[in-house]
Amino acid sequence: APPLLDAADFAAIVAEMAAFDAEREVVIKRSRDVQKAAKQAIFALHRGSANEAAMRLAAAAGGIADLLPLVRAKPPLRHGSFAAAMEEYAEAVIFRVYVEEGRLAARADVPGCEAEEYLGGLLDFTGELMRVAVNRAARRDVAYTERARDAVEQVHGAFLQLDLRNGQLRKKMV
Repeated sequence: APPLLDAADFAAIVAEMAAFDAEREVVIKRSRDVQKAAKQAIFALHRGSANEAAMRLAAAAGGIADLLPLVRAKPPLRHGSFAAAMEEYAEAVIFRVYVEEGRLAARADVPGCEAEEYLGGLLDFTGELMRVAVNRAARRDVAYTERARDAVEQVHGAFLQLDLRNGQLRKKMV
């Protein structure tokens, strides 16, 4: 009697899944490095260290550039760690642009970033901005505090135009 299971076909599936898992591990590890560098950039910006922030953002961008070809070739690898790293990177870029230029960075300012990653970073940025505003308010910097409030209100007003599904963005928005 012939075998019920095609051993060669099954072996090919095992090899395919093992290769995917190996690529997934690379994405997880490198994404962790990207996310850490982006967080460190945000922390540097809070301390007023623009040079350190630039260095950390460059490191994050390098990691993203290394990973983008892989996640574009295999879209399931984007979900999870890489998307979280991209969101953190977007937050850091948005925060840097606001601190240095006084404007809200567009998605085009965050190369490789998909819409939901950018939007998640934009929402998280408002928390960083409010932290700065509280510190400025403690120093009686009313003008900065009012600009920060206006920026947060503008972001939240823009988000009201979105029809958010029951996902991460909706949770962040609420």
